[in-house]
Amino acid sequence: MVEDSKRCTNPATHRLTSDVWCKKHHARWERHGSPLAVRVKQRPKGEVQAQLRAAALAEATDCILLPNSEGGRLTVTHEGDAMTASRAVWVIANGNPGERHVLHTCHRGDEGCVNVRHLYLGDHRQNMTDMVESDRSTRGERHGAAKLTLTQVMEIHERYRDEERQSALATAYGVDTSTISNVVTGKNWGWARTSG
Repeated sequence: MVEDSKRCTNPATHRLTSDVWCKKHHARWERHGSPLAVRVKQRPKGEVQAQLRAAALAEATDCILLPNSEGGRLTVTHEGDAMTASRAVWVIANGNPGERHVLHTCHRGDEGCVNVRHLYLGDHRQNMTDMVESDRSTRGERHGAAKLTLTQVMEIHERYRDEERQSALATAYGVDTSTISNVVTGKNWGWARTSG
């Protein structure tokens, strides 16, 4: 379907797999939801900073989601540095956290929550643990490069413990021997290892 019943007039050499839009119009559609979008409406100057200051002083216990933060973390410029909106709120309320990560007790940071009462500092390990606990991790089958399922990984561990060769396992599962090696040594799927 073509927006406004108009077909893209850019040369066919710029076509993607679709014969409807060229690369430029396809990119606009992905970015703005319309192949005809030319500009994103700018917010009034200072509006975002005012919202961040208000969130830093908030007494509310519910999540505070900034406008336009749907679909991900809002990135802002605060004191000349690009950072997430939640980090900017922390800086306004408590000062620069340095190398520490700003984490969310509500597990809604990826939805754009900036309530200062939901924020706390942690290190990289805590951030990764939080990511797994809130089901935002792309490990295992959810990873785009996964060649095996969790069930197959468990079977591989079991068969390897029974002394089946890695080359035979690779052939059986249709993967390279390096994939099997990474599974049995725990380099990949290490969190899924069974006790043996």
